[in-house]
Amino acid sequence: AIMVVCASSGVQSQTVTVDRQCKRYSVPRIIFLNKCDRVGARPLAVVDEIRNELELNAAMVQLPIGVEENHAGLIDLIHAQCIYFDGDNGEHIRVESEIPERYRDEVHEYRMRLLEALAECGDEECEQCYLEERWPEDAAHKLPPLIRRYTCAQQLQPVFVGSAYRNKGIQTLLD
Repeated sequence: AIMVVCASSGVQSQTVTVDRQCKRYSVPRIIFLNKCDRVGARPLAVVDEIRNELELNAAMVQLPIGVEENHAGLIDLIHAQCIYFDGDNGEHIRVESEIPERYRDEVHEYRMRLLEALAECGDEECEQCYLEERWPEDAAHKLPPLIRRYTCAQQLQPVFVGSAYRNKGIQTLLD
């Protein structure tokens, strides 16, 4: 399932209900933080709400590039690339391998949080990388199958970001 959570309102009563149903019927889920372009969007704080209020092992696999009216795209933490959605409706996808300087510390922090979440699932290699504060070699090939396995086992809930209204992040979510 895809559990859609508002990036500005955060965990709401409907979110709790959907989470309860997913747990009751053993439905694996990924989380999409929607409305990153909305006034008051706070996607990073919402992930902490999800972890605390729903007691999920939620981990960002993407970071937003800007929020509110400055939301331009996202940073893929696994592949270390920026994905921009140009045009009025995000129809032109542009991928850049260079992470802007102002996001580099945040990318490192959330990559380590992703490794920590994978280590909490029991992956020893990710735990070792987390303890050494280093990103695994060949992560682009190693991590997606791990994330899929732990998501299907309901031990991890990967978090994607974007804006469905502006069609930003939807393509990468579906991929």
